Amino acid sequence: MSKAAGAPSRVYVDAIDLSGLSNSFEMNVDVNLPEITTFDDTGDTNVESKYGAQVTINGFMDADDDANDETMWATLGANTQHKLGLYPGSAATYGSFGYELLARPKNQVRPVDVKAALLLNMNWLTDSAIVRSTVLANKAITGSGVVANSAQQTGATSAGERLVMVIRCIAFTGTNLTVDLEQSSDNAVGDPYALITAMQQAITAVGSWRLTTILATEAWKRINITAFTGTSMTLLIAIGKEQGVS
Repeated sequence: MSKAAGAPSRVYVDAIDLSGLSNSFEMNVDVNLPEITTFDDTGDTNVESKYGAQVTINGFMDADDDANDETMWATLGANTQHKLGLYPGSAATYGSFGYELLARPKNQVRPVDVKAALLLNMNWLTDSAIVRSTVLANKAITGSGVVANSAQQTGATSAGERLVMVIRCIAFTGTNLTVDLEQSSDNAVGDPYALITAMQQAITAVGSWRLTTILATEAWKRINITAFTGTSMTLLIAIGKEQGVS
């Protein structure tokens, strides 16, 4: 095992890339163990519940128009979920692992030291299951077709398990495109790729989307752009299983 450098790490809130201004982040995962009274003679039984997390993102503050101070300020008080993407030790290139979470802002701290840089430190609380994700695409899309290198063997999922796809359109020059998540049992050696039901997203502007399915899926997944009108759209697409390893 080799040590991994933290320098390439990426941090996203919805479709906003905070990586250039962030200097650290931490995800604290907690599992509650509620005490359960049972009829067992050996005593109480604890049942492990679903785990949640608190995320801290520390970085520099940029007060320019549309920069992180303005965009993160807008998240306060809205009581809405945001899509946090944390990719430790990698630039979120295809095949990289990360963590995708739905979270709400808990607090934001803006330390001001007259002899130092202005900072913006944010704490988030998750309110859904955590996804340990695999990146299938992170590139500028310039036409339709299968995204190169997007085919990954992330493992099959059983009926009832929740497969999640998070799409971030970070830059958009054009009219529209459609993203399909496709599946195959053997990377199309004998089983052709086909669309996974409900895992298709039409995109017409910068934004972020979270699609899910609890249908059984096959081991191999890939991204296919089935419609494209425009010049270039930069997409980051990651998939994973809620509270599982993919």
